Amino acid sequence: MALADYLAGLVSSSTIAVGNPERFVRVNAFSLFWGDTWQLDKKLSVNLGLRYEYFGPLHSANKDIANFIPGKGLLIQGAGLDSVFQPDRNNIAPRIGFAYQPTAKGDLVLRGGAGVFYDQINMNPFLDFRPPITAAGLPLLQHRAFKVTRSKLPERRPPFPLTPGIPTIGRLSRPVALFPSSPA
Repeated sequence: MALADYLAGLVSSSTIAVGNPERFVRVNAFSLFWGDTWQLDKKLSVNLGLRYEYFGPLHSANKDIANFIPGKGLLIQGAGLDSVFQPDRNNIAPRIGFAYQPTAKGDLVLRGGAGVFYDQINMNPFLDFRPPITAAGLPLLQHRAFKVTRSKLPERRPPFPLTPGIPTIGRLSRPVALFPSSPA
């Protein structure tokens, strides 16, 4: 209900963080793939493949990425933190597939496949994080807070009141058919 309260003007407190939240990051990644197809007979083909993927941790030349580590607290890359997360070096992904034609006419082919797939970590939690004012190495970040208090909250009214009935503009000079092609 926070957005609804804000739109209705029922704000009780707020915090504003001032500073540059923009981050420029890089990620090193590469992939290798091997695959081959064998036709075992006229009706059956088999595909085998193997893929290796490496996703390195995101990093910044500006050393302005922070991460919370339980037991250590909030650390900033370059000041107590070498890497935001550990690199993932064991992503070996086998793949297998087949194509089978059960009839001689060639009008039906059954295909299938399976494999292991890896994806890169979602970086938004790291990039959307705004460090607090005590974060080391970020002197431009300032923190301002204000608190609004009211002794009595106003009466809750909808922000866009609706009136019952159908709105009309002027008068109609002749009847209007809603579905002109349907029989009456």
